[in-house]
Amino acid sequence: MNALASVIQRRTLAYSVSPLLGVLAGSAFAWIVLSIVFSPVQQNFPLNDDWAFARGAFLFARGEGIHYSNWASMPQLGQWVWACPLLWLLGDSFFALRVSTIVLSWFGLWAFYDLLRQEGIPAGQAALATGTLAFNPLFFLLQGTFMTDVPSLSFTLAALALYGRGLRSSGTGWFVGGCVVACLAAATRQNTAAVAVVVALLLWRHRPLRGPLLVWVTVLLPAAVAVAVHLWFQRRLDVRPTKPQLILPQVLLQSPFVIVHCCGLSSLPLLLRKPTFRSWKLFAILAAVMVACAGYWLWYGIYLPYGGLFPYTENMLTPYGAFAGTRGGLGPYVAGERPLLLGTPSRVMLSLLGCAAGALLVVRAVRSLAERGGLSLLPLLTLLQVPFILIIPAYFDRYLLFFLPGALALALSTSMSEKSETGWLRLQLAALVVLGSVSLGLMHDWLAWNTARWELGQRAIDRRHIDPCDIEGGVEWDGWYAGIGGPRRRTETPRWPVLPFTREWCPRIRGRFVLSFSDVRGYRRLDAASYSMWLIPGRRQFYFLELPPLPPTKAGEKPKPGGKTHRTGGISGGRQSARFFKLREEER
Repeated sequence: MNALASVIQRRTLAYSVSPLLGVLAGSAFAWIVLSIVFSPVQQNFPLNDDWAFARGAFLFARGEGIHYSNWASMPQLGQWVWACPLLWLLGDSFFALRVSTIVLSWFGLWAFYDLLRQEGIPAGQAALATGTLAFNPLFFLLQGTFMTDVPSLSFTLAALALYGRGLRSSGTGWFVGGCVVACLAAATRQNTAAVAVVVALLLWRHRPLRGPLLVWVTVLLPAAVAVAVHLWFQRRLDVRPTKPQLILPQVLLQSPFVIVHCCGLSSLPLLLRKPTFRSWKLFAILAAVMVACAGYWLWYGIYLPYGGLFPYTENMLTPYGAFAGTRGGLGPYVAGERPLLLGTPSRVMLSLLGCAAGALLVVRAVRSLAERGGLSLLPLLTLLQVPFILIIPAYFDRYLLFFLPGALALALSTSMSEKSETGWLRLQLAALVVLGSVSLGLMHDWLAWNTARWELGQRAIDRRHIDPCDIEGGVEWDGWYAGIGGPRRRTETPRWPVLPFTREWCPRIRGRFVLSFSDVRGYRRLDAASYSMWLIPGRRQFYFLELPPLPPTKAGEKPKPGGKTHRTGGISGGRQSARFFKLREEER
């Protein structure tokens, strides 16, 4: 009898885990495909803020102490500790850091699946939600970086899963494990301190575990670590300390709409189930409110980076693809004109689709909360992220990543059966395949043009013996080779096509040469490298350009500010640069 029970238990466990293994296998397959298309050697370049975070990790792994390159605003220590074994094994390379993030993210996905199963969500629906998170464009793109977003979220989910098992089994061993992982999270990023608050609130409601001192120590220790690390970090001279401040009123009005819109679009594969019409009035009201908000931001688009249509925030997702989009029309993070991925019709469609999905998500959330009888671990974690959004000085789309697990959990219902109607299940899986294909295409294209850019730059250094600081290569190039020396404003208008970001933060970049998406009128092309795009099919060229010499001027004569300047991909000197600095000053 015991043997039979053991066999049944093993088969039940295998059945409950096998859907998750399919999700992890799909994620692994996608990254293997990208590693075949772009070899590890080709991928040895930074993406986004990797140039600063990687330098600190390399030095830390070599035992040379803690260094933050005057750019970091989060401590990153837990992430560095996790990455050290791979750096020791594979050497100092950006590819090794990407692998460390990808592997850690798989543990985070496993933990997310386990949290859903702890809430009574059927295995199939939990796996579908895990796949929706795994192939969300924000999550998938950030998997390929050494940014803190995915590692800190993965640590957080793993800690919550361990704590959750401890709350259900009354086993202190689970609390000890959760404490260790939560401390790694707290030493990586400040907002992960919410883990301790979430578990403490639920622990107070759990009477059998309320008394033991050890349990409370394991819960509160990560909070103490978070406070201590933050205070230590803020006092360092090589960081950009976080100074909480209330965001602008227009951004405060924008935040609820953007959060619900993003979470609705992200939850779409889970929301595509047979509709019930018990709450159609609530859905209609919420959808109308969402559309009104979208219309307001379309009309009030001067405060939005892309004119009031999706995407409503900047950084990872732009109308041009992954990263390097424009900032309020004042110039991209890489010189030149990128091909447009999302035109106005596509952005209108995504804006309206997000409004409907956001309204449906709220309706589903109300139903889920009623079934669960209150907030559980994931929704409570999401709620506690709101204060962090309201006090940060900048608002980037990747900050919304921490809202997604809670939103996906609320999109599910404990009353959902394991089996769904075949037609609706196929529709859900089709939506997940589309989501994964878009994410894979975005990451491929991001790696493709970066491979061409860094190949051109390295050729210029090796063959032409050009000083890297003479090259305007974009944010990552400038940060990696010149570091951050600002902010410092120039009083004169430079003739070279230095990007607005570079003018403010990287004054060492002289910009006699430029790495650009496109040819620039008046500049001579020295070299080019081709790359292939998937989402905008075809082969394209990335260019290495040389600036012409300045015309001779009379002795003592100074260039007239705002006079005739060369243009590079929509960037110009004079009035536009002055407008950029004026807006930056107003932001500060």
